[in-house]
Amino acid sequence: MTMDKVVTLASIVQLEAANTADMKNVASVFMNRLNDYERFPALESNPTTEYSIYLKSLDDYSVTSKMLKAYDTYQTNGLPPGTDMQPWS
Repeated sequence: MTMDKVVTLASIVQLEAANTADMKNVASVFMNRLNDYERFPALESNPTTEYSIYLKSLDDYSVTSKMLKAYDTYQTNGLPPGTDMQPWS
């Protein structure tokens, strides 16, 4: 996993966990999902979906439907884009 992907995952874990003590369990669930692509193709994280909804609310014409889908981990498989990839361009 690249450093960018580690930082992306860590950011999602921070937002998903209720507190610091829960972060290890949340990270474990996400790593299990990422490592078993056949059974769990989608990460299914609420903070990433909320970010997608936030982007949509900006009424910014540069925000495309591809971009919104890329950040919604219920619709897109694996991690959302970070600095190392931009699937909407």
